[in-house]
Amino acid sequence: MHDFVGDIIFNIFKQTRASIKKKVYVSILTNPQEGRLTHMFKDVLVYEWVEGKHACVDLTGVSPLMRLRIMVVNV
Repeated sequence: MHDFVGDIIFNIFKQTRASIKKKVYVSILTNPQEGRLTHMFKDVLVYEWVEGKHACVDLTGVSPLMRLRIMVVNV
C-alpha cells in the first residue's frame, strides 16, 4: 500500500512536469547551530517546487487500530 500511494503522488507531480525522483537518499539539516546533517530515504523528492526550494514527501502508514496524533512541522 505504501508504494502504491507513493506511485500515485509521483505520477501527480509528473503530470505537472515537475522535476522529481522516487526513493531518494537525502541529507537534511537537523541542527542549524551545529551544522548537523541527518541522512535518510524519502519517498518522493520534488526539485525547485516553491521559490526554488526542494520538497520531500515521506509517507507513513498508520494502522486504524492505533490512536492517531497529528504533528505539524514548520520549516
